[in-house]
Amino acid sequence: MAASGTQLRPRSLTVADAEALAALSQKLGGSETVAQWVAFFERPHAIAVGTIADGHIVGYAAGEVRTGFGLPRPVAWVEAFGIDLDHRGAGLGRTILGELLRRAAALGAAHVYTLVPVHDRVLAPFFRQLGFRDEPLSCLGCSL
Repeated sequence: MAASGTQLRPRSLTVADAEALAALSQKLGGSETVAQWVAFFERPHAIAVGTIADGHIVGYAAGEVRTGFGLPRPVAWVEAFGIDLDHRGAGLGRTILGELLRRAAALGAAHVYTLVPVHDRVLAPFFRQLGFRDEPLSCLGCSL
């Protein structure tokens, strides 16, 4: 956990952070690569926010504002989120996600979506505590 009294402030993340983002994602069990992060930053309405401690990214939230899925207006999608295990429990995730959502609203989004694994015992409760609810959409997929 971050030292008591330490205030980690969110900042914009850029393509220059791709390597550090991939490293933290993989440390947390994710699979995002440097190339995937570089491609993410090439999107026109990509938003990435993170915090730095001791010269390293210790938390990030990334997503974008887009139209589609038959929705009448642009919406935000939270696509990637992670907090280093040593910095969990101090409100860092709420701070970072809050900043991401503020920026998405500034780009015209009035609603936000995300996907979490059905049986995830960490992310699902975290997002629910922040007001995310089940939506009248179904996630469908098939192998190619």
